[in-house]
Amino acid sequence: MKHFTSLMEENEKIIKRYDDRLDAKGFVHESLGWTRDNVMIRLKELIALIPNDGSRYKILDVGCGLGSLVDCLEHSDLNFEYLGIDINPRLIEKCKEVYPEYEFQLLNEDFDYDCLVYDYALMSGVFNHIRTDGNEKNFMQSMIGKYFALAKKGVVWNLLTDRVEYNTDHNVNYNVLETLEFCYSLTNSVAMMNTHLRFEASFAIYKSSFDRETLRLRAL
Repeated sequence: MKHFTSLMEENEKIIKRYDDRLDAKGFVHESLGWTRDNVMIRLKELIALIPNDGSRYKILDVGCGLGSLVDCLEHSDLNFEYLGIDINPRLIEKCKEVYPEYEFQLLNEDFDYDCLVYDYALMSGVFNHIRTDGNEKNFMQSMIGKYFALAKKGVVWNLLTDRVEYNTDHNVNYNVLETLEFCYSLTNSVAMMNTHLRFEASFAIYKSSFDRETLRLRAL
């Protein structure tokens, strides 16, 4: 119960942080902490790490924010179904308004994880911020492990890396090699992309092997 209470308190702080930004700036990427014009590049890189065998994939967008992943998926070569989840009620309501043809759900204490059915879970920016408890790496690994266990095919996410020339007082920079070791502790099917955004990397873990040529040749 102590861990649950701590998680709820952390979520409340995150919700307030984004609500304050939404009040000040409105429903724009800057309110989510994306101060550079590269949000879509991040999302396209995540999608590029999904091997496409022509099947219809069920995509779970964890921390969906403004629902921008929908736009990228619609312009990709994937055949998909989509569900976006987020802890912020205002963001969920906005997503429902902007993308009425897709499903969005509020991720709160009553959320039923056991009812989730998806092929791939995607997470962008979910692990960027320093947490009050200081357990950013444990939180990231716990989240990835949980969604990987529920996924039919895999999980794809991005991180700020430690290959930087500077640090900030509000963002977390992860050790690339430690992250890869964690990936391999879950599966032997691992991919990493660090080609478009210098200080960030996208990681993917899969439940089975895949056609690496098909993955490698897909463009952003």
